[in-house]
This record gives sequence, structure tokens and C-alpha cells, in this order.
Amino acid sequence: MKTNKTVLEGTWKYDNAKLCNLRIVKENTIYGTGDYEDPPEIREDIELECYYVEYESMVEKNRYCTRSQAYMSVADAIKGEEVILNQKIDFRSK
Repeated sequence: MKTNKTVLEGTWKYDNAKLCNLRIVKENTIYGTGDYEDPPEIREDIELECYYVEYESMVEKNRYCTRSQAYMSVADAIKGEEVILNQKIDFRSK
């Protein structure tokens, strides 16, 4: 059973100028690669509660087309994506 519940929404600045939206969603599947050359533990999906950060399209509002790796907690998702973006994300509760 797939769940996809938004738990936090926030904004970040692209190129330190353009304000962009993102959200953290809770799901119950860590998606595998699906690549037959990968070992099963990487290739296959795992049913486990996790969180993903989804980024809204910069040209099409309300379309979230880019997704992070799976994180095991909301705190890990925030910390991980702030490191990747090299900035603090402004979050508000959903």
C-alpha cells in the first residue's frame, strides 16, 4: 500500500536569488534501482517507512518533478538536503 503524505513544506533559494518550493513526504517504500546488475538489496524495493524531499518545478507551479534519496527521519531529510543545497531551508508545518 503506497502512502504519500506531505509532512512539511518549505522554500529555498536557487542561485541564491529565486525562491523555490519543496516538500517532505512520508512514504512506506524505499525504491530500489531496478537494475538487474545491482545486488538484490539495492535493486529491489523495500517496504519501510521513510521520507523523501520533493522539489517543485521552477517553470510549472504545483509540479514536483525532482526527488531526493530516501531518508529514515524528517530530521535526516532536512539535514541531508541542507548540506546538498548548502543553505538553510525555510520550513513550515503542513
